[in-house]
Amino acid sequence: MEFRFIITYFGLFVLGICQVYAAYILQRKNRSSFLVTFFYMVIIDVLMGILEIVFRFFLPYAIKTDKGQLQSINMIFGLIIVPLMIIFLYIFVEFMINLNKESLTPGFKKAYWIYWGLFFIGFILAEKAYFVDGSFALTEKLESIFNFSIIVIGLGACFYNIIKKPDDTDSSYYRMTRMIIYYYVLMFIIGISFFTSILPGFLNRLYSYIYILIYNIPPLVLFYLSQKHYDQNEPLEFQDFAEQLLNKKGISRREKDIIQLIIDGHSNKEIQDKLYISIRTVESHIYRIYQKLGIKNRIQLINLLKEDKKNSR
Repeated sequence: MEFRFIITYFGLFVLGICQVYAAYILQRKNRSSFLVTFFYMVIIDVLMGILEIVFRFFLPYAIKTDKGQLQSINMIFGLIIVPLMIIFLYIFVEFMINLNKESLTPGFKKAYWIYWGLFFIGFILAEKAYFVDGSFALTEKLESIFNFSIIVIGLGACFYNIIKKPDDTDSSYYRMTRMIIYYYVLMFIIGISFFTSILPGFLNRLYSYIYILIYNIPPLVLFYLSQKHYDQNEPLEFQDFAEQLLNKKGISRREKDIIQLIIDGHSNKEIQDKLYISIRTVESHIYRIYQKLGIKNRIQLINLLKEDKKNSR
């Protein structure tokens, strides 16, 4: 293995970790729903890029003389990367919808997971046929369906936002979101296939890794440069008047997030979906919030915060 390859891939790995850290800091600081979704999107994206490097470069290089082991590696890689791509696409769609200050509908969520659940069953059967019988026919068909579905759903989410314009089309927040959406449309159009068809050998593989690992860097930079625009666009939150009270009572950052969602009228199930945690975790957080604040229900929570707001004036 050439030293320059090792340095290149190590640099890409460090770049990916830096992206995750930057996205984490950004969403903790600003707490906008689309930034939380973006953070999870960056995590999955970087993870896929790292797996690409490990499974497509380092492992094949280590066992390049054993064809059977290479087939096993490709099969394992497929079983890992396909679910990650499906999860990434779901988070991407939610991110697009969050940019428009909306949430995914229950109907879409159900249809999405049913469709991809059936697809993954077919994918497992295709991998089995390839590994046992050497038949690649079903895998090729499913690969075409997979790529087509990714493009249609991803671009569909982008064009939904383009078509459904908000009332404040002159705001800085609107202009920022348009730039983000058009960027992702461009990335979908460019894709990997065009460049990998004309680039030779090492550059072909390297482009794939770079494409995945830098995919979210331009939006990340734009979010940092545009913080004042979407900060002003967010509705008034309880932190504007109750931060001192909550800190005094030992309310954690995550518990504050849940309090905000409760104030916004979200159910436990909706909080679960927005924060990507289990319903039991939501209930545990809410129980601890009630214990710390000495209350028994949501109405008392809202009344407590209203009273604190009144006293702080």
